[in-house]
Order: sequence, then C-alpha cells, then structure tokens
Amino acid sequence: RKITGRGNVDRRENIREGALYSPASFGFRKPEKGTLFIDDKAAPLLESMYDLFLKDRSYAHIARWLEKRDVTNRNGERWSGTRVKETLSHKINIGYVETQFEDGEIVRHYRPDLQIIDDDKFAAAQEKMKRPPRLTRKAPGLSITKANPYLLGGKVSCSVCGSRMTIGKSTKHGVLSHLVCSGYMRNECA
Repeated sequence: RKITGRGNVDRRENIREGALYSPASFGFRKPEKGTLFIDDKAAPLLESMYDLFLKDRSYAHIARWLEKRDVTNRNGERWSGTRVKETLSHKINIGYVETQFEDGEIVRHYRPDLQIIDDDKFAAAQEKMKRPPRLTRKAPGLSITKANPYLLGGKVSCSVCGSRMTIGKSTKHGVLSHLVCSGYMRNECA
C-alpha cells in the first residue's frame, strides 16, 4: 500500500513500530485505525479458496463458489476472477505486512499472529499462478491450452502439399470441427 501526502512523519514512525494503515484484506478485519485481526468467519473461506485453486479450479470458479455462499469481498462487492487472483496473492495471508511510502521507502513487518495460510500452501499457489492457464484439464500426455485449444491443431501436416492443417467448421449438420489443409484454404493445394 502506498502512503502519500504531507504530515506523514508521525504515520511513518507508527508504521515502523508496527501500526497498520492499509485497508483490511479479505480474511481480516480492522476494528480501528492501526489494528488488524484475523476475521474468524472469513479465514476458513480464504483457506478454502487456496484449496480450490490448488485443486485446479479457476479464479472464476472460485468467485462463483463464493457467490453461492453469499460472500462479498472486502468492499462489499461481488467476487470476480481478478479479485480472487489478487486475494490469493496477498502476502498478508502468510503474515507479511508491507507499506510503501511516496519516496519509495518500503516498510515490511512479519506478523505471525496474522498468518492464515501456511507458507507451503501459499508458495504452491504463487507457483501455480505463474503457469499459463488451461481451458480444460490436462489429459496424460496432452496439452490443451488457450493458445491452441484443439488437440491436433498445428501438429498435423497435409500429405499433398505439406502445409499445416487447421481447424475448419461446418454448420450444415450442426457445428462440426474438422481438419483442413491451410494451403487448400489459400487455393495452393489440390
């Protein structure tokens, strides 16, 4: 959280001594300025969010899961996949409080009393966030990604001209996907 403006000398000193001025993240409550506590009702939901994410559930799936339970985010708004991702990446979940001042100074505190998620689970989630997303679950030996959602797309060549095969769609009898020579589509193949 970035702290700006004049008159921050006292606030800076208070933060260095452990006071908290940033807004409370999901899983925490802030009854008064400078204090932060684990929210006993939201903390188990936060743990479940990590568990679902590590079981290959998407951010959108987790947002829908929370919505079914009538859980709003810390601003009282509906959950979105983006908000779920942000929440899962907050270091406060493992007890690290970080404040950045206008001049670039960063004050960090480790507060074990604020740790909801264990370090290994948090690290696994952060590592998983770095991987590219998949449209479907991965079958052994197959990779279906957003970049190429079709199993053989870009991997099969035409036996006549050697061009790559692409996915064609026919709507004559419903939507049917089939492989078509890209050279044929450009009138370069017989």
